[in-house]
This record gives sequence, C-alpha cells and structure tokens, in this order.
Amino acid sequence: TGDIVDGQGDDLDALARHFQTYTPPLGAYAVIGNHENYAGLENSLRFLRSAGFTVLRGESAIAGGIILVGVDDPSTQTPDQQARLDTRKALASVSANDFIVLLKHQPVVDSDTPFDLQLSGHIHGGQIFPFVYLTRLVYGVHTGLTELADGRLLYVNRGAGTWGPPIRLFAPPEITLIMIESGNR
Repeated sequence: TGDIVDGQGDDLDALARHFQTYTPPLGAYAVIGNHENYAGLENSLRFLRSAGFTVLRGESAIAGGIILVGVDDPSTQTPDQQARLDTRKALASVSANDFIVLLKHQPVVDSDTPFDLQLSGHIHGGQIFPFVYLTRLVYGVHTGLTELADGRLLYVNRGAGTWGPPIRLFAPPEITLIMIESGNR
C-alpha cells in the first residue's frame, strides 16, 4: 500500500531482482505512497514494474475472484503530474456481489467509495513512541483491523521500514498476511 521505496532510491535494480524471485500465483499489486514521490515518481514506477508489481493507479484488477482497486497517494498531485485518485472509473464494472479490496496509502475512508476491505499504511504505527498518539489524532484510526460503523473493514499496516531516523520504538515492523475466505455475505 505504498512506501515500498524511499527518498534515497539506492540500488533499486538489486532490490527489483530480489522481488522477482517471489512469484505469487495471483500476482503482486502495489499503489503509490508519498515516499515513492521522494525517490522520484518515474524512478519508483520503473522499479515497481521491474520488480514484478502491477501498479494500480486509479485502476482495478481481478485476483482470485476479488476486485482490487488502487489509487495514488494525494502527494503525487503536482503541476506536472495528475494523481490518479478517482475510484469511479476503476469501479465502473463492479457488481454488488463483488468483494472489493481498496488499496489506498493513507488510512482515510471515503464514505462514497464502495469497498469491503480497505488496506492502508502511511502512519508507520507511529514509528517512534509517542508519535502513535499524534497519528491517531490526525487520522482517527489505529494500526490493525478496524470494523467501521457501516460494517466495512479497514486494515492499517505499520510497515516494515522507517522514515527519517532509521529506528522504531514501540512500533515493531509488520508484514501482514490477510486471508480472505468466501462465505455468505
């Protein structure tokens, strides 16, 4: 859900080769976070695609019967670059019976966007205590799984890396495995 690369962009070719060794049967999908901008958007997109990711930028894909919808982080919006934030086009062919997973970097929930599960990141779990309280104040959510008032689900990942100082304090890194099983809806 974004921030796969950071501002320095060091040795992305070697990292892309490492990612290429992992071949998930239904594909690998990514969206743009704010840190992809810090490394240069075109450089980041080139890396993500060469690493084997399908980058969803205001687009959808079907993986295992699940509709994945991805949007850019608003930070990609510049005078020279139009961010792909609108989900309407990506959701145009979705039916009421489809299970929709929205990949959106910042954990901001849009009440007008239909989804069953939104996967987000961005807040790094606060990264350094006591910033977790600041991120909760700004975004109104905590890391982990939250059931929203309308029954939809939001999962906010702490991420595996850092921003700024290369430390984490009381915000351990996280790689999440989410299993979605069919059932009655």
